[in-house]
Amino acid sequence: MKTANLENKDLPAFACASENYQQDGLTKREYFIAMAMQGLCVGKKIGELKQGECVDVAEAAVLIADALIYEIDNPSPSHHMGDKI
Repeated sequence: MKTANLENKDLPAFACASENYQQDGLTKREYFIAMAMQGLCVGKKIGELKQGECVDVAEAAVLIADALIYEIDNPSPSHHMGDKI
């Protein structure tokens, strides 16, 4: 996969060191969505969720992932953690 013209959200989630190696799989956005969805589902009995509730969880996970990507791409000076680490 050529990554030179891709936006951050479309880059591979698990980068490799070699330019000659093609890495297919999840994008960063897809990975962040999966992680957000996993967190949102903690403690829920998935088999008991109704269709509408599943859609709500999925939509929330997308919003969370997109917000994270936005913050990564557009860091706010007030969110800088360099002096707090």
